[in-house]
Amino acid sequence: MILIYESTGSYLKCPQPDLTLGLKRHTDPGTITLLLQGQVGGLQATRDGGNTWITVQPVEAAFVVNLGDHGHVSMDYKIQFTV
Repeated sequence: MILIYESTGSYLKCPQPDLTLGLKRHTDPGTITLLLQGQVGGLQATRDGGNTWITVQPVEAAFVVNLGDHGHVSMDYKIQFTV
């Protein structure tokens, strides 16, 4: 199954970020996600179970390949792709 999410362009800066709710950390439920990066950042990854988060800097016209939960299981837990 292929899911396509259309980019909304750019996001406006929130005037009151202290009153805003966002998503909590989550895993990618799919097998493979291809993310065509634009100029909007926010994607983070971890290697140590969520203790340390690394910000993925957006690179214009580059793809991020994310192996999600199904990829994690198929690798017999030898490599942790998402947290």
